[in-house]
Amino acid sequence: TVKCINSIEKYVKSVYKIYLVDNNSKDECKKKIENKYGNHANIQLIMLQKNVGYSGGNNAGIKMAMSECAESILIMNSDVILMNDIVTILKSNLNESTVLSGPMVYTKNGENGQYLRKNYGFIYALTDKKPFYYMRKLFKQMDVCYHIEDWNKGLIFKGMLSGCCFLVNSSVFQNIGYFDDNVFLYAEEYIIGKKLEALNYTTCYDPRAKIIHQHGSSTKST
Repeated sequence: TVKCINSIEKYVKSVYKIYLVDNNSKDECKKKIENKYGNHANIQLIMLQKNVGYSGGNNAGIKMAMSECAESILIMNSDVILMNDIVTILKSNLNESTVLSGPMVYTKNGENGQYLRKNYGFIYALTDKKPFYYMRKLFKQMDVCYHIEDWNKGLIFKGMLSGCCFLVNSSVFQNIGYFDDNVFLYAEEYIIGKKLEALNYTTCYDPRAKIIHQHGSSTKST
């Protein structure tokens, strides 16, 4: 979390405010967070009394940002480190039809960690289960993700990218009902993609914006 915030302060040039949600972590962690950021002028601590999962935790921060008239919202896991000013880059892609934008994602080993998900349908639900799952390896059109040959090229598409980091138009996100509170962890991207498609909105992948995501670090217990 500290490394994540340090990278935000280092690279982001836009006017911003950080809403740091503590999803009912252990008391020792809470104290460290409160001691370090409790009096920070540009960070709003939101200390939840119950672990409400990825969706609920993000919604708590989003709704507070909305109450303070945020025009756009950057959703970001605590195990993400910015490599450049992704806010300025991602925001440049937003318009009346493209309302959500995400960056190139590197793993800590320098490999690709981004996934451009197609919107869920019958064929993808079917191939989620064995033995039909193995059909995805034979037929690329059955894959739940877009097949990308060159990750250095941007793409506008219908669907959703990795939920670890993305920028979204705040009013549109409010209109689609934020994250689904019924989902504690995982599958949120598919739900958002379907909601955006229902309103004829598109998503943008922009490789000029770059982050490192230490996959799973924010969900591992210590």
